[in-house]
Amino acid sequence: MADIEREWTEVAPRFGDVMKAGRDLDRLANARMARGETLDELTVHLLHRAYYAAFKANRIKGSIDRMRAAA
Repeated sequence: MADIEREWTEVAPRFGDVMKAGRDLDRLANARMARGETLDELTVHLLHRAYYAAFKANRIKGSIDRMRAAA
């Protein structure tokens, strides 16, 4: 439990920014694909990092939310 709480203290101040970055990159990728463009290697890399960061941040937040609900 202490580990997840430590992770949350690191993630919480940036949670909104992490989620926004993921949404913005996803929107950019979808717009390019809709125009028939291919995604360059850098964009794909950044998109994957953004997805990973958003998934991890939400996993941590969900764990914290469950812990607080159970308390």
